[in-house]
Amino acid sequence: MASDLQNRYNYVFDNTTDTYNFTTKNNICCRVSFVVEQTFSTLSGQEISGIYQLVVEKETEELEPFDSKVRHKVFSRWYETSFYRETIVKMDNIVKVDIGEDTICVLYTSFMFHKQNPEFETLIEIYGRIEAVLNAEK
Repeated sequence: MASDLQNRYNYVFDNTTDTYNFTTKNNICCRVSFVVEQTFSTLSGQEISGIYQLVVEKETEELEPFDSKVRHKVFSRWYETSFYRETIVKMDNIVKVDIGEDTICVLYTSFMFHKQNPEFETLIEIYGRIEAVLNAEK
């Protein structure tokens, strides 16, 4: 795992889009952004602050070849060997969203929070409902 971290991609920060950008070995341009997450507050009906999304997305729609440095499993491997496991909970959920015209968008999501978070149970409950809420908006 140490070699994966040492061989990461070089990135640049784009001040216009507030994203970190990098190009993969397969010449796929990707963006990484940090976004304030409002879903948990909206679904719970109470203010839950300090939640952010880390979004990794391709700039183009073309199908890319497998790249072991940017897949969901890399993040999972990092967590499994991390000392953060002692204090941080990590949950995974593959969310399938019906975007119309017989098309399903698959989102590979992970959610991390401190084990002593006072909203522990609420966070777990809301995270488990996200797929149903996204599909109910249709």
